[in-house]
Amino acid sequence: MQVGGAPAREPQQSLTTPGSEEYTNLQRVKVYRLNESGHWDDKGTGHVSCEYMEQSDSVGLVVVSEEDQQPLLVHRISRDDIYQRQGGDTIITWTDPDINTDIALSFQEAVGCNYIWEQIKSVQQSYAKTDVKGGGELDLPGRLRRGAVDEYEFGSAPGDGFYTDSGRAGPSELPPAMLGSLPELVKTVAECSPFAREKIASLVLRKGYLRQLLDLFRTCEDLDDRDGLHTMYRLVRGLVLLNDASLFDELLRDENVWDVMGALEYDPDLAESGGGGEGEGG
Repeated sequence: MQVGGAPAREPQQSLTTPGSEEYTNLQRVKVYRLNESGHWDDKGTGHVSCEYMEQSDSVGLVVVSEEDQQPLLVHRISRDDIYQRQGGDTIITWTDPDINTDIALSFQEAVGCNYIWEQIKSVQQSYAKTDVKGGGELDLPGRLRRGAVDEYEFGSAPGDGFYTDSGRAGPSELPPAMLGSLPELVKTVAECSPFAREKIASLVLRKGYLRQLLDLFRTCEDLDDRDGLHTMYRLVRGLVLLNDASLFDELLRDENVWDVMGALEYDPDLAESGGGGEGEGG
């Protein structure tokens, strides 16, 4: 295979597990990176999907390891024509301009490769339409989930485009459920990577922790602590955006739901604009 003008041996296309399930938004791939000697380093096997990145209003390819659920690759789809099909239509390659490295995704099934290829092309067409209009909302391809990823903060290791920092799996514990710890907790929830959401949700669900947080909302209301109420809004909104089914169930329990709904009334943006949203006394 010829990638980025450098001679290289083609990565192996076959995967070790036969008869894998066909995916719609998630395809099984091997990830390769071209090393300095012109050979392909196998970075691992995982599942690739196209994900919307809300804060940058862009779309990226995300590969999550099937072994430990850690990210193998996060790549923002380029507006430029950098992508190639090789290996009998089961390999997509490109030279990543951000890390100046040649990358290859080798798919087990051609149908999966075709799907991701069409997603890449659709995203590039959407970029082009947005550029012509001089800005505006990105027109996402069909099936792509808007808001599936809030933000990617993955930094590359020196000379590497693969993300193996175990810290991105999430914290080992959360700060105590105290008023003074709320800003730290909001930051932890709001800035977590997509791969840490399940871990954070499980920590919130530890015995009594969520109830303690919601009791802080009641304390802030009793004290008419507007800053505290705005922080509680950000926290509860962040918990909802973790999009965890078990956490949803707990938030909607009879003893919790009214406090959850109450906290969501204290949107600081609405308060600043004079549009209400400040609870019963707003």
